[in-house]
Order: sequence, then structure tokens, then C-alpha cells
Amino acid sequence: MEDVVLLPLSRPIIASWANHAHIFSIIERNPESSNWIYSNYIQLELVESLHGGPPLLNYSFPKTPEESCRLLEVSRSTRESVAAAGGAVAFLKESARNGCYAYLFLNAYHLPHYPFYHIKHLPHDPLVRGYDERKRLFFLSDFHLADGGILQYGTFAVPFKQLELAYEDMAPAEDKLDGIELFGYRAEAVCPFERDQVKLYLSDYLNASFTQDKEETWLATQVSAYGVAVYDYVLEHLSRVLEKREEPDFRLIHVLHDHKFLMLRRLEHMKNLGYVREEAAQAYEPILKQCAMIRNLALKFGVSGNLKFLSEANVVLRAIPGEEKRILESLLARL
Repeated sequence: MEDVVLLPLSRPIIASWANHAHIFSIIERNPESSNWIYSNYIQLELVESLHGGPPLLNYSFPKTPEESCRLLEVSRSTRESVAAAGGAVAFLKESARNGCYAYLFLNAYHLPHYPFYHIKHLPHDPLVRGYDERKRLFFLSDFHLADGGILQYGTFAVPFKQLELAYEDMAPAEDKLDGIELFGYRAEAVCPFERDQVKLYLSDYLNASFTQDKEETWLATQVSAYGVAVYDYVLEHLSRVLEKREEPDFRLIHVLHDHKFLMLRRLEHMKNLGYVREEAAQAYEPILKQCAMIRNLALKFGVSGNLKFLSEANVVLRAIPGEEKRILESLLARL
């Protein structure tokens, strides 16, 4: 038995949400991954949170993102199966030895790398990428409190006993997976760029709809808006924060920025494939710059509490939907 197993991960292209960052960090070593990423991550949806709280922005998929990815082989073991295999520690070690990344929910109350440690019982969904038998540690990747108390995505170590406690002390309703999902990296998978799917998703984004059938999955919650319609909620949220009627939730801003980042990278990828002209990517660059400005203004507000920064962000955001729609409608017509 190997004393140390550490499965390879890349730095994810974006890290809006942990589950997407996990997928990206596994598959991005494969050149085919660009085709899959840029064939997806187009449609946005405003959804209910899995564990309560205000609505969230996420990316639309017919099923879960991991099940939609051709570069991953996904399987799931129930809590009963994990227990029958000797418990979480034994199961996770065996999975890592077999080259599988483990995705699961843990109670952040028991894990010092999370801001809720010994404060609040809340679920979080890290990726287990390996272990050190001698030090009796698992290696997890997730958003966590890194050096200086900064919350960032990356790898950290958790003792076997702490992880076991965090896994076992989960209310059944909070464990949306009811066990552990395993991700196997399919190094030889062929993943072509799906031009017709891009056309469909762009059309859906502009028409604020999702025309593919969505499966009932552990990730599915009520959707209240799609595509360009999500801007209305974000603008209303900023207005309520300015009026001091609501606490700020800048996850909305971060997802919007990452969406524009991926859109620009997608257009550059499509240019390299010969599907669009260079002018298409150049036309979209100001949209990303405006969203980066909004994010910076939101960060300044977070540090200073000065509402003028949020007011400026609100003005910039109001100018984006119309211009983005004009650019993407022109692109879709050419496709």
C-alpha cells in the first residue's frame, strides 16, 4: 500500500463555485477540455440555494455538470455502501489508490480550514484528491481559509479523524449526494467542440429560456430566471443594498464576471477554430472590462462600506445587458 497518494489537479480556469472548480481542475490538463468547457457554461440561471439563503447564479446543464462532462467517469456510492466498505476513511483511501477523486459533503463545523469551524453546522462540498498514511491526513481541494485568513480555492490537509467526524455528523437533508461521488479522469476521451449546442445555448441565453430537458438531480432547485433576465435580479439586489434593505451578496457579481471571462475565451477559441472572426472577440472585450470594474467597485465597497462604490457599480451594470445582447445577437446570426 502506498503511503502517499496525491492525484494531479490543475489550477481551474474559474472558481465561481466549488463543484465547477473541481471539474475544471481535473480535466484542464487535457487539450480536449477546452472544447467541452466552451461548448457549455453559456446559459445562466437564478436558482434557489441548496441549503437555504438568497437566490444564486449558476450555470445551466441538462443534468449535473460532472455527468455532462465526457472527460469524467462518474459513479456514486451511498452512505450504506461507504459504511459497508469500512467507513469514509477506508473508502476514500481505496478510491484514491484506484485513481478516483472523491466528491462529498462534509460538516464545516468540524473542519478548521472553513470559516464556520466550531461556529455553525453547515455543509460544504470539497474534492478529496489523496492522502498521507504516515501523517494520517487527507488532501482536500475547496474554498478555504488560506494564509492571512483569505478565502480562496486550493488544497489543504485534514486529519483522518476530523474528516470522518465531518462526514458522519451530517444531517441527512444536508447531504444532497447521500454518500460519495467518484470522478475518474478519462485521459483518452474525445471531446469535439459542439457548434450546434453553442448556437442553442446562445439563443436560450438571449431569449431567457432553457429549451433542453432538465433531469431531476441532486443539484436541481427551482429556477426563477434564465439568461439575460438574471440581470434584473442583480440590479434589484444592488438597489436594495444601496437602500440598506438587504445585505450584499457579491457572489452574484463574481459569477457574472466569470461568465463574461468564459464568454470572451469562448469567442477566442471559436476564432481559432474558424467559426467566428477576430472582430467578434474584440467586440466582447469591453463587456468583460465592465464586469471587472463592477467587481472591483464591489470589493472597494466591501472594504470601505462607502455606498458611492456600489452606486457606481450599479450604473455600469445597467449599461451591460443591452450591449451584450447586441453583440451576441450579431454573433448568433453569423453562426
